[in-house]
Amino acid sequence: MHPAFHRSISFNALSFHIVIIEAGWLQHFVMLDRDLITVFLSIMTPDQLVARTTAIAEHTDPEQRFRLWKAYIEPFFDVTMPGSGLSSCFHAQIDVALVDQLIVGRCAASAQVFERSHLKASEDAHDHLLLQIFQCGSTEADCGRQRLAAGPGDVWILDMAEDLNATNSAFANHTLVLPRSLLDSGATPSLQHLRMIPQDLPIARLFAAYLQSLAESVSTMTQHEAEQIVPATAGIVTAVLNT
Repeated sequence: MHPAFHRSISFNALSFHIVIIEAGWLQHFVMLDRDLITVFLSIMTPDQLVARTTAIAEHTDPEQRFRLWKAYIEPFFDVTMPGSGLSSCFHAQIDVALVDQLIVGRCAASAQVFERSHLKASEDAHDHLLLQIFQCGSTEADCGRQRLAAGPGDVWILDMAEDLNATNSAFANHTLVLPRSLLDSGATPSLQHLRMIPQDLPIARLFAAYLQSLAESVSTMTQHEAEQIVPATAGIVTAVLNT
């Protein structure tokens, strides 16, 4: 564990714990293909807590803080600083859990630019959608001629098979990543990239409350509970996508 990151792990399958720590836990969470996730989940007993990690950049050198942050985010996006570059006040913290087949996360960080290229999307080992809600801050995103702006309470959707360029202000948000295969065929997941569900719609408020509750529950959630939560989560996501 790098001393510049404060990190805590709630994970008690020791043999896989070692692999995650040595090779970079987030890359394993994000880049595992479906077969490896199945193997990983098979070694978890029903009463074990879900795999979870938290990290806060604490290094005194802002360049080192940003470098460490990039290592956490790169399985999803390439990140750069907007405008005049890296600020001495750069900060970032993340809390992510593997809830059976779902990735549930809370994140807060300084303003930055997130890019997902065609190459990065094509190299991914899985096929997922990402849904995100800002508690504070905002994003402006584009993919070709598509444009999106989302602020606090809005639900915005990213198809991980597509490319993206997004500029975030300083922000805090909740994120859900789930396999496309979990969704009802009526959800038309192939047509969701860069959609925004405005915060004044009831389904957006319901989903925001659900995702916040889910993120706050992972610290005490068992593997058995996680398995039960997946169908309900897929159901509410389907409702969001059908809005």
